[in-house]
Amino acid sequence: MSNWQVFFSNYGSIIAGFFAAAGVVIGIISSVASSQLAEKSAADLTRAVQVIERLETVIGEQWSPLDIEQIETLRKAIAAMPFKGKIHVMYLNSLGKSFAQSIATAFRAASWDVQYSTGGGFEVGVEYGRGAKSTELQKALSSVIDPSLLVGRGVDEQSQEFFFIGVGSKPPKR
Repeated sequence: MSNWQVFFSNYGSIIAGFFAAAGVVIGIISSVASSQLAEKSAADLTRAVQVIERLETVIGEQWSPLDIEQIETLRKAIAAMPFKGKIHVMYLNSLGKSFAQSIATAFRAASWDVQYSTGGGFEVGVEYGRGAKSTELQKALSSVIDPSLLVGRGVDEQSQEFFFIGVGSKPPKR
């Protein structure tokens, strides 16, 4: 008998047992890894859904511009305010641009000094503000915008003659 034959006849069953055990261990490791990968994939999918939902809230939906009648209603409400001033009408992103433009149009029609541009930092809804007199802005805007969407900023500050309106993201319909 050759040396190899003697070696395998003496140790062959031990070597086969070793490879069988190694195969079982590899199978267990593979099973655990697959399970962990599936859990990680499910966690990643859940996280992706959460991110998308947050983005929908932040980005929002398209704001519809005010129609001619709403612009006229807002213009009358603005003209009825006991003061005139300067206002900066801003929009967060393109989804609110035409809506903000229609608000600016109503202020121009009421003979206000209007600036119109993009802006940043606005949250969900329509922000207005700066100064105690800005509560009059809220009353005027409420004539054409759902009051629950209006958010006052700096309304407790000293009264000024420069105001702002910021169109943020539109909340998703629920």
